[in-house]
Amino acid sequence: MSESMEALTTSHGSEAPGSGSGSPKLIGLLISILTLLLASSDRLGKTTQSQALRLHIEASDMWSHYRSKTVRHDILQTSLDSLKVHPAPNQTEVLTLVSGWRVELAKVDSDPDTYEGRKELLLKVKEIEVNRDLLYEKHHVYEFVSFLIHMAIVSASVTLLTSLVWFTLGSVVLGGLGATILLATYLQWWGILTFLFKG
Repeated sequence: MSESMEALTTSHGSEAPGSGSGSPKLIGLLISILTLLLASSDRLGKTTQSQALRLHIEASDMWSHYRSKTVRHDILQTSLDSLKVHPAPNQTEVLTLVSGWRVELAKVDSDPDTYEGRKELLLKVKEIEVNRDLLYEKHHVYEFVSFLIHMAIVSASVTLLTSLVWFTLGSVVLGGLGATILLATYLQWWGILTFLFKG
């Protein structure tokens, strides 16, 4: 009887603190949650990058359209200036031609009806570039979030090998920070992002 009690005492005494079956399960649950956050961050990052590239191409096409309008504007303006310096003999035809050129020149410069004038195109391309740059910034933030969550997963995995609580705390802190930045970026909570990165 005493030998059985001694063996039982030795068995209980040899168990390391925190080595119960619940601890690895909690770490496994933590890693699963972090993996889900990582997948979400990667997906959002790729989607944001694709949208930014699409806007970049759209802005490039619009700049080309704007430059073609500028060339047309310069040709019309040069033609009008040349007629002022060298008047044509048939004034009636010239006046009709000049009148048409001036109408076209004004339309090339600004066309609120079709939004295809140079002024309207310039405003539109500037707006597209602002949205494009914002998407690129969000993409870089998502990449940073993925880095944080990667480190959190590594830290949690080390916990399974060493049973050191500091790695668990580090994993929770990194994962929580990554989740906060991920949510703030997705919902565009610029105040939180400004505080985290510039505060």
